[in-house]
Amino acid sequence: MPDTLSEVIRLRVTYRQKADLEHAAAVAGLSPSDYMRRRLIAGDSIADELALIRQSIARLEAIVANQQQQNQEILQCLGNNLSRSR
Repeated sequence: MPDTLSEVIRLRVTYRQKADLEHAAAVAGLSPSDYMRRRLIAGDSIADELALIRQSIARLEAIVANQQQQNQEILQCLGNNLSRSR
């Protein structure tokens, strides 16, 4: 059984913010309350996805740095071999 919507949150917004909220809710075919609840829930999943993306970027940066180091070592070996062969 779903939770009962028993709690009320009152907050102040500007006239423009209220108009934007009502417009976005209408475009989505939702009431302003339903729209805000969906955005609240979506915000949690977006934050989780952003954390995973940040972790992936950090791993990729480490891979790139390692590959750059390996490339430098290869170039140095090639340079040493070329200078010896002359």
